[in-house]
Amino acid sequence: MLPPVLQQVAEVLPIAHTVDAMRAALLDGAATAQILQQLGALGFFTVIALPLSLVAFNAGLRRARVTGTLGHL
Repeated sequence: MLPPVLQQVAEVLPIAHTVDAMRAALLDGAATAQILQQLGALGFFTVIALPLSLVAFNAGLRRARVTGTLGHL
């Protein structure tokens, strides 16, 4: 078990929810209805992270076009 502080940090990391859902499904034979909480959390992370990553990618691409390179800062 993790210390309480790290357990709270793990709640905001998508990998923790992924591992919990995979463990329940593969080892315990949990049905989809039993892992809906983890799937919901992963869906929430996706709704937030996907648009942010697209904005960051487009900003980097625009910068690369202006500077003419991807390797230099």
